Amino acid sequence: MLGVYIGEEVMTPDKTTINDGNAGHIAFQHDFRIMFSVILVNNDPIEIEKKLDAGFWAIMNGIWRDQYITNFMDTMNYDTGDMNPDNTRMEAITRGVRRHKFGATGLNNETPFAEMQYEVTVRYRAEFAPTITDDLLRIHVETVPMADDGTVPPADEVQRIISEYMLEAAPAKENPNERQAREVVAPASGRGSQEANGRPAPKGPNGQGRS
Repeated sequence: MLGVYIGEEVMTPDKTTINDGNAGHIAFQHDFRIMFSVILVNNDPIEIEKKLDAGFWAIMNGIWRDQYITNFMDTMNYDTGDMNPDNTRMEAITRGVRRHKFGATGLNNETPFAEMQYEVTVRYRAEFAPTITDDLLRIHVETVPMADDGTVPPADEVQRIISEYMLEAAPAKENPNERQAREVVAPASGRGSQEANGRPAPKGPNGQGRS
């Protein structure tokens, strides 16, 4: 039996982004544990040890060698259309612990079993900038010299210099994850499958594209 569980997740201020916990928008450095459990039943202690070891290396090679899961920029597999949820990218593996546990061996003649426990600490970062809905579109500035007593003289005595600044809101940026998903499911439209997935089709010997 193979089980995968999420353990504790520790979130500390991301000092590479905001330098301090009380400055700027909210940003975290996440360190969370993923726990793997492989349980086997076998009355041969040597054979069960070998199988537990094989299960451990299957996990290690299957995950950490995956070029899409471990990609720092884009986790999209353009051949299958799969990607990490929300294109979540991990920065580093900071710790790993492996244990072999044996149980159910005694005078009650129960079938012995063994468990391989593998706990890995994964690091990633997340930012939570504020959502601005009231854009700054207009700035009104009035300039007037102060009176000798430090007060603002009335408008009928001192002329104001009035400046108006009209601003345009920047267009919303497209979510790159949504764009990648659309590229994957877009119809080929007569082009080769590689070109439909966002990659140029290979060229033939005469320079013509081939599907």
